[in-house]
Amino acid sequence: MTIIASGPDMIVCGSIGHIHRVRGRRLPNGLGKYVGVPFSECPLDVLERFSRWLCDGPEGWCGHAFELFDIDDEIGRRGGA
Repeated sequence: MTIIASGPDMIVCGSIGHIHRVRGRRLPNGLGKYVGVPFSECPLDVLERFSRWLCDGPEGWCGHAFELFDIDDEIGRRGGA
């Protein structure tokens, strides 16, 4: 899951709302140019590829749930899938 902040007695998780890299994993070809771009500004095919890539990672679906929920919300907002 995306850790937004942490401290001695707390951890805050959520979505950062844009395409980002995951330590130790290469982004698929063509997605690197979208790093830092908000989900709302990405083409639908890019969001779908990024979502699939997050699900296939070592942390899988559970590790990126907040990001995946935000991507699904954005795709739904646009009337996609």
